[in-house]
Amino acid sequence: MLRASLFVLIGLVLLRSQLWRAVLCLRPSSVRIDEEEPSATPAVPSLLEQPWSALSDLGFRWLGTHSERPVWGPATLHYDAVHPEALAFASLSLHRDQARLLVLTATESGFVLTCDYRRAAREQPGRYLAGALEGVSPQRLFKAHQRRVAELGVVRGTASLEGRVELAREWYRGPGNADLRGEHAMGLLWALGGLLLVIAGSYGACGE
Repeated sequence: MLRASLFVLIGLVLLRSQLWRAVLCLRPSSVRIDEEEPSATPAVPSLLEQPWSALSDLGFRWLGTHSERPVWGPATLHYDAVHPEALAFASLSLHRDQARLLVLTATESGFVLTCDYRRAAREQPGRYLAGALEGVSPQRLFKAHQRRVAELGVVRGTASLEGRVELAREWYRGPGNADLRGEHAMGLLWALGGLLLVIAGSYGACGE
């Protein structure tokens, strides 16, 4: 009985921690994206002040914030800015007290995404270019990003917080699907493993 109960307990812990990743893997477009209040004055946490200052020096203009929340998962707050001439959107966020920077541009043929943290690179020639340059400065990241934008043609979008949120939703409906499935596939496997443990433990308890 003790062994069966232990199986059930471990399985429930796995399900609780990994279920949101399983849902995200199966349905990436289920992420809820909410636009926060746009603001004229930058208001970022102290850990993001340095990268925001670098973005400002590059010509980025503050927009406001938006949040992204997977079903049953943790919400991430993004501090957004736009480079009006390049129509490039920069989003700062915190992950385990570490600053993260993502730059996103939409073109007439697809998307270019570049970030300064680890993530899988993916390319669809002429449609989607996603990559990472871990630990580089915002200046180097933006320069590399712009070189890749040139490969996909004319940029598009609206230089506003609403425009940034709409691009996020479009990304989740499009190329983000494959990205998130690959990123969270292991979470799906862990959730399935947890479910099997719960079933096995329950069956064992009934058998005893």
